[in-house]
Amino acid sequence: MTTSNHKTIIKLLRGHPNSQNDDFKEFFALEDEDLCRLLFLNYRSSKIKTRGLRLTHQGLRIFTNLYKGWDIPIDEEYDFNSRWLIILERECSLPYYIAMKGRIIVVFEKEIGVMLKLNGGNILMIENMWTKPSGL
Repeated sequence: MTTSNHKTIIKLLRGHPNSQNDDFKEFFALEDEDLCRLLFLNYRSSKIKTRGLRLTHQGLRIFTNLYKGWDIPIDEEYDFNSRWLIILERECSLPYYIAMKGRIIVVFEKEIGVMLKLNGGNILMIENMWTKPSGL
């Protein structure tokens, strides 16, 4: 069974007024665990907690039809690397989508969206953005 953010996300998705739309009925008929595996590319589950908020293409389609997302183009000067995924996983509490070939990030958190937009999609700029510097 899913816990933490995933359980809340699934509950919000199922409760959304448009979730009963014919386009989405088949998805929301799935069990929670199966729905998570369909929505999230890096979904990992254990008895203690679940992790992995990176959306699949199908997950992005569902989320963008139900919720407001922020599309942030990634400037050409920034090269994608695996550290970006680690940062997004650590800093995001809501789902995100990253298309490396299309050079775009889609987030569903306003604060992260604004920071990424202001920094040309440089994910390194959001690392530890809410963490107090040591010594303060």
